[in-house]
Amino acid sequence: MRTRLEGQAFVPVFTEKFVLAARAVWGAVWDAEAAQELPSSLRFYSGGGGSVRGYEYQSVGPRNEKRDPLGGISQFETNLETRFRITETLGFVTFLDGGMVYDDVDVNVFSDLLWGAGAGLRIYTPIGPVRADVAFPLDRRKDDSAWQAYISIGQSF
Repeated sequence: MRTRLEGQAFVPVFTEKFVLAARAVWGAVWDAEAAQELPSSLRFYSGGGGSVRGYEYQSVGPRNEKRDPLGGISQFETNLETRFRITETLGFVTFLDGGMVYDDVDVNVFSDLLWGAGAGLRIYTPIGPVRADVAFPLDRRKDDSAWQAYISIGQSF
């Protein structure tokens, strides 16, 4: 059985133009023997614009000797954003993201999270916000870039 739980909260502070946003994700595969045989499409991955900004796509968690992501059988992510709406069509965000993918289900999820932080602009359009973020890995490993840039459509969460 594969389980993934996600919660989100959005709290306006003093005005609708300033919002604190938070997200947490936890996932696990419950049959340890079967989990080791899981195809890559069913394993958990983290890193990049939709999860832990500041790290390369899917690079947070187990990797092989070539640095290719292997995925894992459990996952934890958390994201915090401050969203400032400057005008009707322009906004600014700051964020702190953390997460890790694990080879096991029985782990202390708060002990070895990788953290990334950064800031971004939002241009609000009729089809959704266009995002441009720059993020920095706070727990930079020897093979990690010093920063990452992301451009996409829609909120990060």
